[in-house]
Amino acid sequence: MKVLIFIIMPLLLFGQVITTEGFEGTGAPTNWASSGTVDWDATDVVLTGVQSCKINSDLAIAQYQPTVAADEFYVFFQFKPTAVATTGSRNLLLFYSSTSAVQASVYINASKIQIGHGTSIATGSTTLIAETKYYLWCYWVKGTGSDGVINVHLSTTKTKPASPEVSIINGSTTLQTNRIRLYAAAQTMPVWFDEFVLSSAEIGDYDDGTTTKKDFGNYGGWGGWTK
Repeated sequence: MKVLIFIIMPLLLFGQVITTEGFEGTGAPTNWASSGTVDWDATDVVLTGVQSCKINSDLAIAQYQPTVAADEFYVFFQFKPTAVATTGSRNLLLFYSSTSAVQASVYINASKIQIGHGTSIATGSTTLIAETKYYLWCYWVKGTGSDGVINVHLSTTKTKPASPEVSIINGSTTLQTNRIRLYAAAQTMPVWFDEFVLSSAEIGDYDDGTTTKKDFGNYGGWGGWTK
């Protein structure tokens, strides 16, 4: 089990934080699996701490599987792509059901963040820059046929923007998510990821460790994020 796990255990009692992973141990963390070339202990590029997760082959994945499927999730992570996809949609973050059906997606497409929720697709306005560290916040809710939600906040700083980069409120997928996958693709790899958080409550500004006390929401505790 990774070293960051113990710092959020008291917060699990409040039903907010499901997992937080800083990839600071050895090998695949608990409840994580991979396909393709994934380096769980990369040190060539480090986003936070002394190690990051490096996905280094086309359509390789690092997958986290929660113990319980859910109707909604909040996700946060840092990522740094070697390149940005200038053509086509290249996977970055996907939400999967227990039947392996994609429920929502975050892509890099034409150097911008693109999201999908079933038949609904939307594209952000920020042009991504290769070799740049980004902070990404994603919120997903399953729909009943035409009211599914996904939005993404994007920043190059630890401060969560007031408004999302891109949003969908009429998504068409209807199943719970029980697997979350991080991806690299031929036009983005390798991609480094770090400080992954999965929560049932909103995740706010990221604390980079320059302050002494960190917490989630209104509940005191030690972690890397604030609400």
